[in-house]
Amino acid sequence: MYRILLPAVLAVSFSLLFPPEGRAWSGGGHQAVCQIALLELKPEVRKKLDKIMTRETNNKFLPFATACTWPDFQKRKKGTIQNARREEHFVNVDRSQGSITSEDCGKVQKCLFTAIHDDEDALKHSKGVDQLIALKFLGHWMGDLHQPLHISYEDDLGGNDIPVSPAAGCGELHAVWDDCIPEDLRQQMGANKGPTDFGTKLQAEITDEQRAKWRQGTLVDWAEESYAVTRKTDTKYCLMEGASCCYDTHSCEFAGGKDKGKETKRLTHLLHSYDDGEVDKVKERLKKAGVRLAAVIEAHLQ
Repeated sequence: MYRILLPAVLAVSFSLLFPPEGRAWSGGGHQAVCQIALLELKPEVRKKLDKIMTRETNNKFLPFATACTWPDFQKRKKGTIQNARREEHFVNVDRSQGSITSEDCGKVQKCLFTAIHDDEDALKHSKGVDQLIALKFLGHWMGDLHQPLHISYEDDLGGNDIPVSPAAGCGELHAVWDDCIPEDLRQQMGANKGPTDFGTKLQAEITDEQRAKWRQGTLVDWAEESYAVTRKTDTKYCLMEGASCCYDTHSCEFAGGKDKGKETKRLTHLLHSYDDGEVDKVKERLKKAGVRLAAVIEAHLQ
């Protein structure tokens, strides 16, 4: 059984390459999604995207694959547009909710659903730098929509309050899915030749049958796919008690505050290792996100 728990040296090198601020797939994950999308675009739409990207003045966010990490850049710095929109990276629901059936942001006004629609509209109707900003946000949002723990529970902040073993190289369950598994996949594939290599290798594996199938559906359908992974038993995020996702057989609520450690200790015990099944799930989620991002861009950049 292949384990995704990274050696300490690999975890350290990865953290230097993609600093902790990138919490929504790793930098590599977002780069893969947007590189896949770029390769999937119709030639005439790709030319339009390339023209928009000529407006980027910061080489750190070139090429397009790297531009999709921009929404996480300075996300915690007050006064930036990334900070103003930092709560839009998620769809967080009550733990008792069994499925995603509508574009409902729950207790908040803004979430991934509204963010995607806002930037679809901006991509289609804006010009200049505003259109570039919309493109970068949209690429990032579509990646987030396909990261299972971004379609998750509000009580523990999408797994951000769930610690895992230090041996994992990631401090909490959310980071395991953002960082550790995508990096493990990247290493498996030998995608070490710059920011476009990971996505290029993934895109080469996509079949015509898959891309035709994956382009179908709605944002709700795609969010539900992610949520289904969140709730699967082998994701080890919860124990299913009937239709409810619980921390253990005694509690379906996250205590938080002073009792948070007690609750998370139980879940940490369940999270003993992840095998190839989790790596394969992430691989498919990245591919789907890229194919669907291409479809969304084509729909609004004709």
